[in-house]
Amino acid sequence: MKRVILIFIIVLCFVTIPKAQLISYNGKSYFINGINIPWHKFNLDFGTHYIYGANYDPVYFDSVFTQCQSYGVNCVRIWLHDDGGTTPEFDSQGYVTGLDTNFFSNLDNFFQFAMNHNLMVIPSIWDFSMCNADSAWGKYGGMHADLIQDTNKTRSYINNVLVPMVARYANQCNLLAWEIINEPEWVTDVSGNNANITQHVTIAEMQRFVGMLAEAIHKNSNKMVTVGSASIKYNSDKYDIINLALCVGNLWKDAAIQAAYNKPLAHLDFYSPHYYDWMKTIYQNFSPYDHNTGYWGFDKPAIVEETPGISSYYTPTVMLDNAFNNNYAGAMFWCFNPTAANSTGDFDTVKSQLLACRNIIYTDVDFNNSNCLTGIKTGSPDNSTNIFPDPATNEIQVISKQSTVISIEVYNMPGEKVYTSPFTDNRSPITINIVALPTGMYFVEIKSDRGVIVKKFIKN
Repeated sequence: MKRVILIFIIVLCFVTIPKAQLISYNGKSYFINGINIPWHKFNLDFGTHYIYGANYDPVYFDSVFTQCQSYGVNCVRIWLHDDGGTTPEFDSQGYVTGLDTNFFSNLDNFFQFAMNHNLMVIPSIWDFSMCNADSAWGKYGGMHADLIQDTNKTRSYINNVLVPMVARYANQCNLLAWEIINEPEWVTDVSGNNANITQHVTIAEMQRFVGMLAEAIHKNSNKMVTVGSASIKYNSDKYDIINLALCVGNLWKDAAIQAAYNKPLAHLDFYSPHYYDWMKTIYQNFSPYDHNTGYWGFDKPAIVEETPGISSYYTPTVMLDNAFNNNYAGAMFWCFNPTAANSTGDFDTVKSQLLACRNIIYTDVDFNNSNCLTGIKTGSPDNSTNIFPDPATNEIQVISKQSTVISIEVYNMPGEKVYTSPFTDNRSPITINIVALPTGMYFVEIKSDRGVIVKKFIKN
């Protein structure tokens, strides 16, 4: 009887609370019912380490995704460069030169496996360990504070890695958002807990770094951008002596980032504060589970992006329930990997609660990759160009009323260009042979003197 009453209470909580702060993506609002992977082999998952070689493990990730799908997870978070030990590639002066040949093929496979299991992905590009020294990972493991401090080196990363990566996955429908860096506060002067970090940067330098990368992502795709803030303490302007919520300030609001890098595209699309039990004591309370997003003054949706499966204060069910009730856009447990989880619990700790959450609010959880839309910048809606036939088998015709078609490019779902052809007149219709293309969804990018239009079609 007690079990029935508890289930009823949970259901009542979920269905009666407003959902104004859910994440809007591809025309649907989502409650992120998620898990951090965050790695299989720390900093070795993507690309080729100069000592340890290639370590990407597709069998492992496919197994992880199978389990996630079985228990109602709709989003996973993975780390890409971590401390820089494997990727990207650096020259002798610390400038970024590019990526090794395995990186994109590994990440392509990762996204495809996740998509096969109806999972969205938040790739965390950098970790604060990029400023720490770790001899175990070789000469590139950490010690990259100059990548943050020196804007020329930041630009080398943006131009040679970030922009190609963002452009490649601009159409990756299950890429929910790019996270620029995980818990950056630990290496800055706002934290009193950075004694074990080898290098330090100012918060203004970190905000500029975030702003520069955010601008590049927003310029080259429609994908969202976030930062994995270490605590609400660093993600809110709340100063409440009575409730002991004495925050440092919202370091990631638009005004704060743009004070360091004054560009309109230098902003986040949602917040991603983390929670662990040290944040709830008799001296302070930065818990997202005790107050709603309005209390913290959030002006954007917010996901509790890291939260422990084992807590002294909350069960996993209470964390999911309170996150939803407090108008958060989701919660992501730390973490799937038992080795990384330590004492915080692993997937087995939280999987039944994740499934229960999904079953209660499935309409806000279930992600269906068949309804994916492009992430390429398309400009204003345009009905002057059409693709015929759709679906197609042998060829398509691009029928355009644009005065001058400059070029036509075709991209597959992972964002790879599979066809390109320049034009200098307005021949219409323009016929494209698609016999050699595999079955699936494609996007046609038509550039003209009026701008860029993107249309999609299905290849049978």
